[in-house]
Amino acid sequence: MITENLCLGCMEDKGLEATCPNCGWLGGTQAESPLHLPPGTVLVEKYLLGRVLGQGGFGITYLAWDLFLERKLAVKEFFPRDFCYRDSGYHNVSLYSGTTHDQYEYGLDKFLAEGRTLARFDGHPNIVSVRDFFKANDTAYLVMSYLDGTTLCNYLNAKNQQLAYAETMQVIIPVLDALRAVHQENLLHRDISPDNIMILKKGHIIILDFGAARHAIGESGKQFSIVLKPGFAPEEQYRSNGLQGPWTDIYAAAATMYRTLTGSMPPESLDRLSNDTLIRPSELGVAIPAQQEIALLTAMAVKAEHRYQQVEDFQNALSGSPDLSGSGPEPCQKQSYDNETLERSLENGGHNEDEAHKNKDHQAMTFKVGRASDNDIVMEESTISRYHAKLQYEKGSWYISDLDSTHGTFLNGISVQGTVEIPAGSWITFSTKKIHFDGKAFYLESGQKLFDINNYDAVLNPNPAVTRAKKVIMKADSGKNNSKLALLVFSSIMLVAILAPLFYYLFYQGLFSADSPVLEHTEEASIDSSDEVPQQQQQQQTTTVQEGDANNSAIVTIEFSNGIYKGEVKNGVPEGYGVFVYTRAESAMGGLQSGTSRQYEGYWKNGKMHGEGTLTYPNGHTKRGIWVEGVFTSN
Repeated sequence: MITENLCLGCMEDKGLEATCPNCGWLGGTQAESPLHLPPGTVLVEKYLLGRVLGQGGFGITYLAWDLFLERKLAVKEFFPRDFCYRDSGYHNVSLYSGTTHDQYEYGLDKFLAEGRTLARFDGHPNIVSVRDFFKANDTAYLVMSYLDGTTLCNYLNAKNQQLAYAETMQVIIPVLDALRAVHQENLLHRDISPDNIMILKKGHIIILDFGAARHAIGESGKQFSIVLKPGFAPEEQYRSNGLQGPWTDIYAAAATMYRTLTGSMPPESLDRLSNDTLIRPSELGVAIPAQQEIALLTAMAVKAEHRYQQVEDFQNALSGSPDLSGSGPEPCQKQSYDNETLERSLENGGHNEDEAHKNKDHQAMTFKVGRASDNDIVMEESTISRYHAKLQYEKGSWYISDLDSTHGTFLNGISVQGTVEIPAGSWITFSTKKIHFDGKAFYLESGQKLFDINNYDAVLNPNPAVTRAKKVIMKADSGKNNSKLALLVFSSIMLVAILAPLFYYLFYQGLFSADSPVLEHTEEASIDSSDEVPQQQQQQQTTTVQEGDANNSAIVTIEFSNGIYKGEVKNGVPEGYGVFVYTRAESAMGGLQSGTSRQYEGYWKNGKMHGEGTLTYPNGHTKRGIWVEGVFTSN
């Protein structure tokens, strides 16, 4: 093709026409910004640049033409706009005053290192191909394949903002495949969002615009504008010392899936730290199988340690959809059929009579969990109901259901309603007690195996010695010296019952002051005088129901005279993230108000509110901001 006939707006042959008949580009059109290289610029005597395809905080992407191989390409220029600029009429970049050459070079080296890494993925169907990289004009360039398609963002805009479940999975699964390959090379993407996912005309899904250089510049210590996409970036990306890993990309991919399914932007991760307003897709009317919804919400957990740690775990949790060709209702109907089968198996003592002749992988079995001694798994803790929940096995899959327990059963932090399939990598919480399921075996939180797919027959073995041995595991794990603890609890209850009338009189007449406060809080007057909460000390009312060593971080429930705390503790007092729900509220005069309550959710230190949190008053007003040593300081 004669170069003079090339249209710099689309790199197609326009002939001798001044205006391209293909795209309407007018020959001689100048660059939109003085920061851009002008159309017609040739790099390293090989790549002819055309119009700008896009610009972000760290780079400019140009349409290009390979003069040797005569093919259309895209060229990305390293251009961190907080660090450098380009004078009109010049090709070289210049650094802003105050920017050191070392800082800029560090980001530049990371940019080129990313190019070398991505070049190894040439041929991967879901990762943009990098064909060349080089330095020029005091900066660097990546030469990539030109992608003929549209971004997921534009595709959603054309599709009324959301896609059905099946179509969403056709986008997300290739994205996860690409991330898995990238993570195996110890590289993170750090910027997965609908803007960086391309849908080609042939239907292929490609991820692009990696953020390695952006992260490298952040590491160099210079203050710069954070170029993150609200709603898709996890909270650790907003912190200079936030630990990033595969879980960082998993959050962004899950948030993209959420946006694609619901048509709604996920709330920002920083906002979710203090008040998680994320709404389940099913509550927004989205037809999604229950197991996949749990997997999605687990991948979007605010704290990194609560998410899937590897892409494979997220993919495994998503892979259980009975039918990916439908929009969602059909998998739900199949789930209902499976529930009926499980219920029939329970009536037969945990075995399906119709399947009894088949091997054990096709048998239905059940394990009851609770405080009563006749359960298959016994948990001797006061917050565990006598018959708390049941685990069920059916045709190679495990299910969990709650038995109307007092404190609830949770799968990956979500309350279990009905019978729900358990994905691999899940945490099951019975009140405050946890067990982990890795896809094959169940483990105690201490890491001790409870049982697995190969020896679950032993749990239901009628031999009392075998069953008793299984139960002892849970008894031993529930805490040391249980008999002594039970006696201590009983004695404490009796003592409280005897002293309660005297305690009530002395406390509310202002004649009593706790010498050793367990939980202390101080709050400013807020909204109006009726909501003023004066400083006071609260005496612990009952013993702590604790999980783990009392001297280390753990999740506990503690009852106080005016409410219940549930959250992390250290050295026996609230420390970390937790929620305190007041079971009564005081008026400004110190009297009781019936039927009202307050709640504080946020961070604690040494038993006091310390850090970001939200205080919700009985009238619905909220106070959100920062507490220091129990004192509210700022919004």
